[in-house]
Order: sequence, then structure tokens, then C-alpha cells
Amino acid sequence: MPSLQQGIRGCDVIVWNEQKPDFLRRPINDLLSQLSFISACAVVLNDGDSPKGLVSEATWDSICSHLTERSVEMGGLLIGSVYNLAEESNKFVIAIYDHVRSVEYDSTGVSLRMDPSVWENARLKSQGGRSVIGWYHSHPNLGAFFSGTDRRTQRAFFNHPHCVGLVFDPIRSEEKWFIGAGSEELGTHQISRHQAL
Repeated sequence: MPSLQQGIRGCDVIVWNEQKPDFLRRPINDLLSQLSFISACAVVLNDGDSPKGLVSEATWDSICSHLTERSVEMGGLLIGSVYNLAEESNKFVIAIYDHVRSVEYDSTGVSLRMDPSVWENARLKSQGGRSVIGWYHSHPNLGAFFSGTDRRTQRAFFNHPHCVGLVFDPIRSEEKWFIGAGSEELGTHQISRHQAL
């Protein structure tokens, strides 16, 4: 992070200070200690596709409650951490602990524009190694899918391999999860809800 300091003859000089990155993958044991024995076993022993996603039941219920308030597109940001499941870079678990709803937005039944203040609110909730790891929005009575606009949003703002996007249709009770810059769809077996998170 740069800072200005007085240099020789009173000239300002930029000095770089090393600082830890905002995002770090954490060891899997940090996550396992938060889970019940059965949930921890399911995470570690499941030979299914990686990455895996865990969502706290309280967060899921809060997201669903938010997205059912009105019959227009609504959304927000997902807060969580990423844990290494193995030495390989593509083996990780995404734990979603919280969300930040966009309270200032323009939306219709088929479009949503979130106000930038949602990012500041997310920053305030991102503590203890947690950060913005994705976003969510609704498609009321349209079905759960990523539109071309959703894919562009994912590619522009959520393009890290661990970044997820959730689309939820509150009327049809359908959900789909997508990951990374390519908006690859996650299988239903890759996302699970856990009470202990």
C-alpha cells in the first residue's frame, strides 16, 4: 500500500508498505472445526466434484426472505471464506456465512441495478478473514438461470475461481449456482446447507 513521506530536500516520495492481501484461502481444518462431525465427514470424504459450497441455514433463510419481499428482481452480495480442500488449486470449499442485501436499487421484473453502497455495507461485514465471495439475485417467475447480462456481471466483478453467483426464483422455488469467470453451473450435490456454520 503506498504512502507519501518527505524525502530529500522536502520532496514527497512514495513508499510501498507490504500488506497482507484482502483475500486468502484458509486451511480446511479452520472450517471443519465449525461443523458437526457428520457435516465435516461429508465435506472431507465426499469424492464428488470440487469445488463445494456450504451455506449456513440462517443465511439461506434470510436470502430467501429478502428475495420474496417483492415480485421484482432483487439481490445482494455473499460474504464468506474459501478453504483449501487439497493441495490442488481447484479443490476448495466455499463457506457462505452472511449476505448483504442491496437496499438502494432500480429493478423491474427482468432487470436489476444495485447501488454501489452495497459494496461499502459488505466491507463492513467482511471481518475475521471473510470477504465478498459472490452475489445473488432473483428471477421472479422466470426460472433459475444465468442470463447473458448475469454472465457479463460474473465475468466483470466475480471472476475469481472461487466467486459464486446464485439465481433464485422465489415463485417457482428454483435455485442455480454458478462459479468463476466462465459462469460454470455447480451441480446440486456441490452445494449444501449446514446449521453449524
